[in-house]
Amino acid sequence: MRRFFVKEIDPGTDEVIIKGREARHIGSVLRMGRGDRLHLMDGEGHHFLAVILETGKRGVRTRIESRISPPQPCSIKTIICQALLKGGHFEYVIQKTSELGVSAVIPFFSDRTVVRLDRKGLESRMKRWTEIARESAKQSGRDFPMTIEPPVDFTELVSRWGRAACIRLLLWEDEDRCDLKGFLRTLEPMNMITALVGPEGGFTGAEVKWAGEAGFSVVSIGDRILRADTAAVALAAILQYEAGCLSRGGMHSGGSDHFNKNI
Repeated sequence: MRRFFVKEIDPGTDEVIIKGREARHIGSVLRMGRGDRLHLMDGEGHHFLAVILETGKRGVRTRIESRISPPQPCSIKTIICQALLKGGHFEYVIQKTSELGVSAVIPFFSDRTVVRLDRKGLESRMKRWTEIARESAKQSGRDFPMTIEPPVDFTELVSRWGRAACIRLLLWEDEDRCDLKGFLRTLEPMNMITALVGPEGGFTGAEVKWAGEAGFSVVSIGDRILRADTAAVALAAILQYEAGCLSRGGMHSGGSDHFNKNI
């Protein structure tokens, strides 16, 4: 069933009028009409089954038929800090990590980041990234879209999260003492994890040292050298799986205790 975000759905009313882009998508693109059913979400965790009464210039008028039980939220909040990437690779990271249930993506500039944005370019990219997160949330059935924060400098990012009460890791292909599997075995219970993934050229040695001194654990994902966008998505999938967030029929309730099991 098609899903749509609609702001301010009043549970006390039977009818909801869908306007704007979502209405145009329903009527002009999908060619849906009277009698077709929709899955409506208000972005605050409420889900409804609705039926279309009519479509027109004023929007799509629907009637709420029932509430839908929302999916259980993941017991651990995952934040992926991804260095900006060229072309559509960063958009790919947003789309796929959103589908996997990541809570937020924070773009950042590092020493080897090729992409540079002026104010106009940043506004355009933020709008595009937010729309991708929104569409991905609809497709994957999330309660609300993943958060996309404005890009920051690497040093600012490390300083901010180095003091945070969460699991912190930096993914580095040259790390040969600690891999992700071993790292996850050592974790104490925690309800949030923040992971840093570098640009196409990887992190510099100085950046890795800076992050380590700030409290980040430096880990590898194995012997293979992955592209930056592949590494981010693979890392997100592993973390979500180990947290129990990809289980069928609901999420485990043990939080980061799931990282402590033998894997």
